[in-house]
Amino acid sequence: MASAILLAKGSHAERMLETYLGKRVRLGRRAWGAPYIENDPHYVSISHKDDYLAVAVSDSPVGVDIEKIEAKTSHMRIARRYFGEKVEDEEGFFRGWTKREALGKRLGVGLTQEVMLRTIEGDTIELDGDTVYFDEYVVDGYMITVCGSDPHAELIGGQQNE
Repeated sequence: MASAILLAKGSHAERMLETYLGKRVRLGRRAWGAPYIENDPHYVSISHKDDYLAVAVSDSPVGVDIEKIEAKTSHMRIARRYFGEKVEDEEGFFRGWTKREALGKRLGVGLTQEVMLRTIEGDTIELDGDTVYFDEYVVDGYMITVCGSDPHAELIGGQQNE
């Protein structure tokens, strides 16, 4: 199975996964808070913002983040301090932020200083000898990024903005 991002407003992760996987699922939480599907080999990552819920599911470790693209003066200060790549606008800030959040979730470490300070230019990075891919979507003013082993994650349930 290729990676997929399930996106819905006002939904529940278990119901979204049940519809996608075609079977009843139950989510558990690891000691550090990361979700997993009980008695199932798939990897899962969950992010929510406002009414939106993004669930990434894959055969390999995966991370997802969703953030509302909004202008705040603090964003550019954060970008200058932590991001190695140049950020010129709010969308660029949220592209960099969601990549780091998704990477931290994929690694199972969260948004650590090591993850924040990592330079991420483009849609791939090398990590322990493997290529890790970032796939991003903008839907209704929200930036959604998935980080995983697949070069393309299918967006299910959302219309990407042009």
